[in-house]
Amino acid sequence: MVFSGKPSTACHTCREKRRKCDRIRPACTQCFRQKIQCPGYRDTSELRFRDETGVVAHKVQRAKKKRLPTQGASCSPALIASSSAIELLEEFKLNNDVEEIVLSPLGHNLSIDVLAEPTAITYFMTSFIIASPFQNYLPDLYQTDPLAKDAVSSAIRAASFATFALRVRDASYMKTARSSYALALAQTNTALASPKEAVLDRTLAAVLLLGLFEAIIFEGRESPESWTAHTLGALELLRLRGKQQFQSQMAQHLFIQTITNIRTSCVQRIVPVPTECLTLHDEAIQFLNTKDPALRLGPIIDRVASLRARATASPVAELLYEARDLDNDTVALMDGLEEEMRYTIRPKEDTPAWAYLGIAFQYPNHRVAKFWSAIRMIRMLLNELIWRGVSLGFDDPHPQLSSSGAACDDPLCRCVYLKSLKQMAGRNMAEVATGVLASVPDFLEPTSNRGKFCPSARTLIWPLSILLTSSVYSSSMRKYAVVFLHELGRDLNLPQAVDTARMLGESEVAEDWLHLYHLA
Repeated sequence: MVFSGKPSTACHTCREKRRKCDRIRPACTQCFRQKIQCPGYRDTSELRFRDETGVVAHKVQRAKKKRLPTQGASCSPALIASSSAIELLEEFKLNNDVEEIVLSPLGHNLSIDVLAEPTAITYFMTSFIIASPFQNYLPDLYQTDPLAKDAVSSAIRAASFATFALRVRDASYMKTARSSYALALAQTNTALASPKEAVLDRTLAAVLLLGLFEAIIFEGRESPESWTAHTLGALELLRLRGKQQFQSQMAQHLFIQTITNIRTSCVQRIVPVPTECLTLHDEAIQFLNTKDPALRLGPIIDRVASLRARATASPVAELLYEARDLDNDTVALMDGLEEEMRYTIRPKEDTPAWAYLGIAFQYPNHRVAKFWSAIRMIRMLLNELIWRGVSLGFDDPHPQLSSSGAACDDPLCRCVYLKSLKQMAGRNMAEVATGVLASVPDFLEPTSNRGKFCPSARTLIWPLSILLTSSVYSSSMRKYAVVFLHELGRDLNLPQAVDTARMLGESEVAEDWLHLYHLA
């Protein structure tokens, strides 16, 4: 698995005839002169790396003197046995030859010279960052100077070895990752001290990659202070970069990723989005592609963060109606999505027997699936706010409409409306939760058996965990979520996912780190 060199960007006809292609759009001059239809230009971003990570990982596992001990993936017997619906998951689990979640210090029997930097970086570029914002620009940024020794190169090396260490379950690679991280951190601080270097794309990318590294090594069950510090530091860089940062597409991707990280972090930490972030967004919107999914969802995320913060500080009935209206706006955004942003329901013959309610969604790609996960999480948070608010017995000061359409200030009328509002929220939560569970099969690697979760399945941890935090969701839904989290954690060597599955039954869950896997 190595870097395959820079592929030709010429059209297919010119490559085949070995002609010099001028790459003019929509058709090159050579094809025009020959009076033939130009076939267009291929996307070379996926051709630069040859992915043989699976072969390499297999060699690592074979080189171990003893196979790592296996461990059953199911949760407690009492949890599973209580529901016949969960028995459908047996097929899901039996075909999974899982390994213990571990970074073995004894597993590295092959020389690091054999499984070295090209291997780790290629796995990172071709597998790990799929469905993440880094996929938009990082391969191109790396290829502009793959031999560079600056902060972004060190940060890429750190993240690559960290992800590869998890992939092959070998702690020696993590040691290399931490050494590269320390170097990247020092180089980034040096760059930030220079007014000229601080505003470069490579410097901002380095800061984002440092945050990614923090997310990769994060152990959970605590506040991700280092990740948050890197994210807020990136906000300051956006301010310093000014309007000139929007001149390139790469810079626009960096801006949107940084803003999205801040917004999402605020939602999970239940704090409002900083005013400076909102101001930067308003100033930048004229330069950005407004069809970008993250950008379209941004204003809704801002409102959700503000609403959650106010509801926590001072829960009043007015916020229930604000949540209802915001949920309606989110549904309107869903209904207005283009065809390429929509999913389909798999036919029965292509749906695994263990799928929840026999339903499995299929997405154009995992970036689209991740976008839908974000929408569903927003709706889950909003509708639970409504459901809990009504359950707490908020007094509604607003007159409601009677059956005749006239304003009704009768307490019974208000009570009936609030009851209907709660029922609506419950239905919405059940519908959205079904969508979360139906998305799981799409993140399994295609094999003849059950297959294992692919790296981008880490984005499922947050939405699945939300199902465990409320009794509104059915027992069957929550048990499916537990099993999926256990399996996901073992496949991807993420013990945090297994820890999250243990939240079921806890009266109070304070997990302000779950967004890390959605953003990473």
